[in-house]
Amino acid sequence: NMGSMCYLVDEFELSYEMYEQSAKSFYKADDTTAFYYALNAMALQLAEQNMHDETLSLLGKIEMECADANVLTKIWETKAILYKNLAQYDSAIYAAGQLYSNGYSAASGYVTMAQSYEHLGQLDSALFYAQRVLAMPNASDKERYNMLYFFVYHDSWAGEEEKMKRYEERADSDTKNIDPVQE
Repeated sequence: NMGSMCYLVDEFELSYEMYEQSAKSFYKADDTTAFYYALNAMALQLAEQNMHDETLSLLGKIEMECADANVLTKIWETKAILYKNLAQYDSAIYAAGQLYSNGYSAASGYVTMAQSYEHLGQLDSALFYAQRVLAMPNASDKERYNMLYFFVYHDSWAGEEEKMKRYEERADSDTKNIDPVQE
């Protein structure tokens, strides 16, 4: 069914073209919720590729037309990444915070918060959110890899033994062919 197909598109992080094809299929099948999820996935891909105007245009369309609360919550994830890429770190932190205030449970928002706090020079907060990601059982290898960066390079409280342990964890993750998003 269309809902399962949309879930699989998200689960396997398929390309923009696949999201677009899925959106067209959902639209033809008159499955509006799945259609707007697919549009949001397209916007997320555009945000990650630094295509800011296109992302904002697509998000505006979703916000104006969609009434599903879960879809509208997921928009905050896309906004957080968009704002981080635009170097609007306070806005990125706010957008990621909105994810969790609306019941979101994935690690991506905390990754964005940690990276944004790092750019703002607030390493205590960056380390706090990096630790939250590492504690989440549903965090991906890619998300864990990027958060281990903070502990390897920024954790001034950790002793050399703890830093070496984190460095080894990151090296283990690196052997899994993970494409890091850390800038």
